[in-house]
Amino acid sequence: MTKKSDYLTKAENIAKWLLDNPNKEYQNLCWGYPFDWLSKIFIPKFTPSGVVTSNIGRGFWDLYNITNEQIYLDACISICEFFVKSLNRTVTDNGLCFSYTTIDKFQVHNANLFVAEFLIKIGNHIKNTEWMRLALDATEFSLAEQNNNGSLCYWSKEDMNKYNMSCSVDHFHSGFEIRMLHSIWTISKKDSIKKAIDNYYNFYSDNFFSEDFAPILEPKGKYFIDIHSCAEALICNSVLINEYQQAKEIINGTANWTISNMQTQTGWFRYVLYKRKNKIRTIDIPYLRWSQAWMLLALSKTLEVFTNEIKEKK
Repeated sequence: MTKKSDYLTKAENIAKWLLDNPNKEYQNLCWGYPFDWLSKIFIPKFTPSGVVTSNIGRGFWDLYNITNEQIYLDACISICEFFVKSLNRTVTDNGLCFSYTTIDKFQVHNANLFVAEFLIKIGNHIKNTEWMRLALDATEFSLAEQNNNGSLCYWSKEDMNKYNMSCSVDHFHSGFEIRMLHSIWTISKKDSIKKAIDNYYNFYSDNFFSEDFAPILEPKGKYFIDIHSCAEALICNSVLINEYQQAKEIINGTANWTISNMQTQTGWFRYVLYKRKNKIRTIDIPYLRWSQAWMLLALSKTLEVFTNEIKEKK
């Protein structure tokens, strides 16, 4: 966007480091979080994750489209091979669900759709119809679980029953899912997917923003703003700005609110802002992964949208 070569050089250096440091226990490229974490099971650090790996893959895909260097496309292909060969799958009458990591069989919709989106995107580019079929089967699994109001629960219905959990819907996972569905639709052009996106986005835009465009964490919930929700609000609506009239208004409002309320005087973004006993309180921790990286991406996407709009008006 800026045409500054030093940014590209930094990106290529990061890409090289990632290529040199995957999880080497697997034949194909994959990565996980560099820390232990506890879900329904204990997941050791570096356990390959579909979410982590697909987001890294998105970086390689962007670099390939910018540089046309084969090494980055090869990385994307290797990632897809990891998805189809090493992630577990749950197969149902409605489709299939890719696991969150290699050591679980969780059915988590955002993770499933991250994998599906990457498979159909790379599969479409290299004409791998099997990857595209798997991607659409995974998409159908998640769409079959869409709630009447358009939303998706974090876990599948089977897993909610298995682990005795209620439906959980939050801002940033909803944004992830809407974006992945939109990308899948741009390739497949399936009417059923577009209808699902319309319903989901209408729910999202109606329920996840306060009157001043603060991106609240839970639908029509308490005034609790996580910086990840701020970032995803900007990214998701930047992707959808040409599809939905309210997207531009949300971007403008949320960008202004986030900069005014979540950015500190030294430039970094705080973690959380919330109301308690009618007082605004904050948690001012400058998390790199959760806060700063995602907000840099969000602001870049916002700038890109409005830069393109200015160019179109000239």
